[in-house]
Parts: sequence; structure tokens; C-alpha cells
Amino acid sequence: MPRVTVNGGSITGAIVLVGIAFGVQVFVARRRGKKARSRPPRQFTQVPSFFSFISPSALRMLIETNPIQHCVFEVVKDEAGGQLPPELATKSIKILESGLEEFFLGQVHGPSKRTPEWPSICPHLSTLLVFTSRSDQTVMRACALAAEAGYQRCLAAVLPGRQSLSAATSQCVDLIFMSRDALALLLGCGLKMGSKAMGAVPPCVLIDLRRHDECTLYGSIRGSLHIPVDQLPSALQMSPATFEQVYRTHKPSYGDIMVLHSRAGRRAGWAAQLCADAGYSRVFVYKQGSYSWRFDSNVKPYCEYALGEPPPDPETVFQLDAPNLVVGSHELYKAGLISSAVNPGFLQ
Repeated sequence: MPRVTVNGGSITGAIVLVGIAFGVQVFVARRRGKKARSRPPRQFTQVPSFFSFISPSALRMLIETNPIQHCVFEVVKDEAGGQLPPELATKSIKILESGLEEFFLGQVHGPSKRTPEWPSICPHLSTLLVFTSRSDQTVMRACALAAEAGYQRCLAAVLPGRQSLSAATSQCVDLIFMSRDALALLLGCGLKMGSKAMGAVPPCVLIDLRRHDECTLYGSIRGSLHIPVDQLPSALQMSPATFEQVYRTHKPSYGDIMVLHSRAGRRAGWAAQLCADAGYSRVFVYKQGSYSWRFDSNVKPYCEYALGEPPPDPETVFQLDAPNLVVGSHELYKAGLISSAVNPGFLQ
């Protein structure tokens, strides 16, 4: 049989060379795949400035009462997964775990990678982001990515299943409200007249949960500690030393009387749940809020407005009042905070 040759070599030699080249390509591809599989996952060192885990009860209350501008992300492994019950899932955004990095870091690496729906989801970096998942590692990774994208207020909730959030309703704290008259007495207003009849009045920690712009524009109740409600979850988890460094005062102890207030009480209700979850048991909500504080002309009532909206003018037509010692002292007495109350005849 004659031997067939092509331009300087036999076909057999060419086939051998092609086989060797193919084998080298397969070998290199396998080595690259092996290295990719053995490469450790990306390490995220950034943590939001204000980060904390919250309970299922606090998550449910946040979604249902909407006390603050927020965005809930339900992180799932596949489209069929989920931790939120149907009535709450409609108020959240489902995002695949595999798409977290592309979703958030597209904001950092340029508009070309930006997710199209992003502007309508989180329009402002001050938005409170809340991540839910079945894994604490997953929500931590999501929060780290959000921090890298510029979001510094993040919360995480680990939900083993939908039943965990459905059962959270029974674990919500029973709110204990306090009137402005009782709060005024705790803060020392009117004690010169009623101190003998009431006995010793215990100190309290009054926490103002409003935003910085609200406190600056419309004034604060004298003696209050300002902790914006989106910072409260992380503040409650701080060590006493860190808390004092951030807020320039001692961290409340678990036995202190804590009174929470916002403009009209909605943020304070959610904050009470956070405090209860953190182990605080003597928590009260000043239901009327700064809007109804009529004992100081420097605290001005104003209409609700969202961050980024033009702030409304304060209401200028309101009459200053004096605390009602009888009403306030009886309320404090029923709550077990003072030993005796002021009788109506005492003031005559």
C-alpha cells in the first residue's frame, strides 16, 4: 500500500500532533476548573456601620407597621424558595443568593453592570436594608455586599422556615404606654409641688428615635438621648464602652426605666420590640410623641415627612400647658414607679 504524505509529513504524524494538542487543552481546562473549585470564596471585610440581627417578631412588626423607610430582601437559593408567608412576601423583594454580588456591586463597578430595577428598589443610601435567609452566613454576606455598595444601615433575620415568622405574632411584646403628664413627672417637671405627696421619683432614660433632621429643625424634649430608630438595633448590642464612645453617655442598664418616643409613636412601638428582644424589661412608649409635647416652646409640632422631602413648617399656633400632677402621679403609681399618688385635694 502506498504511503500518503502531506507537505512535509505523513497523515499519521498529523493525527498524532492533533491528539497531543487536544490532550493538552483538556488537561489545562481540568486544571483551571480544579483551581476554581478549590479557590476559597471571596472574603468580605466590610461591615455596615449599623448592623444587627433582629428577631422574627421585630421583622414582622417592621413589615406590618412600616415605622421607617426600609427595604426587605428575601435571599433564596432558587425561585421556589422563600421564608416569608404570603401576606408578607408581597412587601419584600426576592433575590437569588447567586445574584447578590452582581446585584449590589454593579452599583460600585459602573452603570453598565447596574441592575435595571435598582433605582426603584433602593433610591437612597440612607434606606434601611433588611435581609432574610435560612442561613446566618448568607445574610452576613448580603450585608457585607450592601456595605461595599455604600449602605451602612443593615439588619439581618434568620428564618428557618415560614412557620417561624407566622408564629412570631404571639411573641410580640405588649406595649406599655405612658402619657405626657407621667413622663413630665419622671423628667422632673412639677416635682416642686408634688414631691412630698409622691415620694421619690425614679430616674428614667428617654430615647428620642427621630431622625437628625427632625431633632435639629423642630427641637427635642429636654433630657432625651437621641438614637435614630435605624441605629437602635445595633446600639442595643454594643458594649458599654462602644456605646459611650458613639453616643457620649452611659449605656442604659437592663434595670433602667426606658421611655421611647418618636414624632407620633409608630417608631417607638417598633423600638419597644427591639428593646424587649435585647433583654430590657422596663420599657414604656410615650404614645403621644413629640408632636403633643406642650410643656416646652422649643419643641415644635410638625407634620410627618419622609427623608428627602421638603420639611414642613412647624405649627406655630399651639398653647403651652402644665403637667397634670394628679393624672401623671396616678399613672406612675399604678405602674409601680412611685410609692403614692397626688390626690386632687392636695393642689387646692
